[in-house]
Parts: sequence; structure tokens; C-alpha cells
Amino acid sequence: MTAEDRNRLRQIFGAAVARVEPGQMVSDTVALRGSILQIETETAHEEINLDSFERVVVLGAGKASAAMARGIEELLGDRISGGAIATKSGYGDTLRRI
Repeated sequence: MTAEDRNRLRQIFGAAVARVEPGQMVSDTVALRGSILQIETETAHEEINLDSFERVVVLGAGKASAAMARGIEELLGDRISGGAIATKSGYGDTLRRI
């Protein structure tokens, strides 16, 4: 295997890892347009008017939940009333609202 082959494999691996990074996945699939929360996946499109709710509570579980919750906090900010996540030890993150 040549140095060029190894470099190309590193690029492919790096792109694959970046694609499944939890925070990036949130920003790739969820957007806020005014008060409309848009969720776009390969198989579905959903729009939710956040003004229709008194509170927004975020719940999550799993190793990726802290990183995903951070992405949601960055997107929604003070619109989040609170929430909770459960994650494996060592996978936590510092969050403001959740």
C-alpha cells in the first residue's frame, strides 16, 4: 500500500467518523426557523410550531445523548424549559438547560 493509499483511507475514515458525530447529526437534521422546529431525515420531514407549547422539555438516553443534547441546546437555547439525559459514565457533557 502506498502512502497515497494510506492517506486516502485516512480521509475516508475521517469522513465516516465525522458523519456520525452526534452534534453534527443534530445540526444536519434539525433547524429552527423563527418558532418552527424543522426535523429533516432521509425518510421524513416534520415541522413543529414551538409557540404551540408552554414548555419544551428534552429527554434522552444513550452514549450519544449528551452530545446531542448540547446540539439541541445550541439550537433552541432559552426555549428549553429543562430536561434530563441518561448516559454511560464518561460520556457526559456540561449543559445549561438540560
